[in-house]
Amino acid sequence: MGLWALFGVAQAGSHVVVQPGQTVESIARDEQLVGREAEIRQLSGLGRGAQPTPGAVLLLPIDRSGQESLVLTTYGVVTSRIGAAAPAPLAPGERLAPGAEVCTAAESFVTLRLVLDESTRHHDDLTLMPESCVVVERVTLEGAERSSLVSLGQGSVTVQPNLDGHVPGRVTVRAWGAVTSGLGGGHRMHVERGALRAEAVSQPLEIYGGGARLDLSAGEGSRSRGDAPPDPAVKLLIGPATLLPEDHSVLRSPDFTWSPVPRALGYQVELSTDPYFTEPVLVVESPLAEWLPEAMLLPWRARGVYWRVIPVDRFGYLGVPSETQHLRFPPGSGG
Repeated sequence: MGLWALFGVAQAGSHVVVQPGQTVESIARDEQLVGREAEIRQLSGLGRGAQPTPGAVLLLPIDRSGQESLVLTTYGVVTSRIGAAAPAPLAPGERLAPGAEVCTAAESFVTLRLVLDESTRHHDDLTLMPESCVVVERVTLEGAERSSLVSLGQGSVTVQPNLDGHVPGRVTVRAWGAVTSGLGGGHRMHVERGALRAEAVSQPLEIYGGGARLDLSAGEGSRSRGDAPPDPAVKLLIGPATLLPEDHSVLRSPDFTWSPVPRALGYQVELSTDPYFTEPVLVVESPLAEWLPEAMLLPWRARGVYWRVIPVDRFGYLGVPSETQHLRFPPGSGG
């Protein structure tokens, strides 16, 4: 079964995440939609007179500056489909209409530019890790305000941090009854068995479940099972301070080591061809404070690679990444 069948066809218009104490009528009043409450209920799958619970996403029948999302970068096998159509390969530069399902295969990645303000070039980007699927339900732009609604069917996604000086956009992610919503990016979400795990890496994040809301500060994580309040916030581990090879050195052998992180159960090593990790090419797990592969396959046209380490705690939360290190390839080995 595809995500289309699970989450339904995306409607035109914008959306709001219901806060504690809000009703359809109060939201209609706040959004200047008095008299259109029945439309809001119909778009949002609510019965006549029914009220939403906190964390529900209401779809609003108002005209906004709708957009199509853009495929920014791909690595490996990435596909897209609308409805019951067969999946088709995706390439950088392609546009995605609302309701498009995007999936990555094993050892594959894609970064989507969800919404772009053409006048300022401010944008919100979403990176899918291997074996992940999302539906881009809707993206809107009104003035300088950007908002995106994404449904995560499987796997993991990262809402990339907004660049310094950019007006923060809001990205809402929902999966299996749980919802996260945050401004400015710097968030990670993972679908687990019966739960949505969220990590507020560099910016605060709201997580909803069971009619309750939990505010995460930067450096905190939580799980929501949808039918119960989110778990209490936990502190994320901080990435190691010392990494080898050193920053800006030449990568002559794939020997990666770092200082152990107290209470880390393991580590995730990430490599990308750009310093913002919107072009990831490799993610591996290591139980020790080292990664010593016999060989490492990387894009041959790249001039170098960026890498970082993320500690994993005993509850499964990914921590705050280490500082990014840049490695140059030996002369004659890159593009």
